[in-house]
Amino acid sequence: MNECSLLLQAPSYTDVFRFNWKPPTGETYECPAGWKARGVTCYKVYRERLSWPDAKVVCKNYGGQLVKVEELNTNIYIGSEVGLADRSIGHYWIGFTREGATGNVGHWSDGTETDTVIGHWMANQPDDNSGKCVKVNNATDQLYEWSMHWCSDKLPFVCQRQACLQGEFPCSNGKCIKGAWRHDGEDDCGDMSDEVGKVGSCTSHMTIQSGDKTISSPNHPKKYNNLTNCLWILEGPVGKKLQLDFKTMHTQKNIDIVDIYQGGSTLATSDYVTSLSGLMPHEDLPTYISPNNFMIVRFTSDKSDERSGFQATITTGKTCLIRRDVFISFSLCCCKVGWFSSCIICIY
Repeated sequence: MNECSLLLQAPSYTDVFRFNWKPPTGETYECPAGWKARGVTCYKVYRERLSWPDAKVVCKNYGGQLVKVEELNTNIYIGSEVGLADRSIGHYWIGFTREGATGNVGHWSDGTETDTVIGHWMANQPDDNSGKCVKVNNATDQLYEWSMHWCSDKLPFVCQRQACLQGEFPCSNGKCIKGAWRHDGEDDCGDMSDEVGKVGSCTSHMTIQSGDKTISSPNHPKKYNNLTNCLWILEGPVGKKLQLDFKTMHTQKNIDIVDIYQGGSTLATSDYVTSLSGLMPHEDLPTYISPNNFMIVRFTSDKSDERSGFQATITTGKTCLIRRDVFISFSLCCCKVGWFSSCIICIY
């Protein structure tokens, strides 16, 4: 049977059974919670609907990339996993894009080059007139055929990341390190994710699924310690934004600093927003909205002149508030009233 006929053949039960192969070495590989291992790769189906660029960011924040489909069995496997996750999903994103490409060139979301000759295309595809990113049809005959689509449209998507050997620790950047190296005081991952949550340290990964949570400097409202170095990684549900509201702020001006980052699960993958310090009256306390489901707050102090520090709440879901002298783009559901005068910010 030639390759062309293979691409048109619906999957059989034999194909499905071949998905459960193990590495020839006999070693056991594991994935983070919520991911599914297939050989040395982990996969996760996200039912949340995002644009292709936003889906790419989500995969990167969880140590991976939008799924790379380079052979028929993988295409069938991914399609079957999407169906198992949610039978109502009709189309989903994979990591193929032709944004900025010419000729037959395409790229996977990790930047590696590919060719439009390679793929599981529907009839009359690929057609750049219908978009620059690839969606997969999950609705008909289990063929899982590809077509170009507008990258700004919102669809479910599939991520992949490297699986780790049993007993290893999966870093936030996708690396794997020996389990014994976690919380050893060394940045073995290269992004400090192996040191987050160490007992006795001032670092934590806080998940906010609903309602709100509070963070504060150590000992607040009493004085924080000297030489403080705290880090809070704040994570909301995929597809939601986070709202960070400061309730108090009293630190040594320009010395003991609260830094705010957004968009990534590590400092290396996040965008710096601003630094806060000094004594702020209640009416000047700021609010920040993340572009996605991640924010990071870092607090550092020197060896003298400690103050009461800060307290802030983090909220996810849909909330609205009125802020004066704030203007945020319409992508954050901002309604401008007057000229840079006030704004209604809605978080979805």
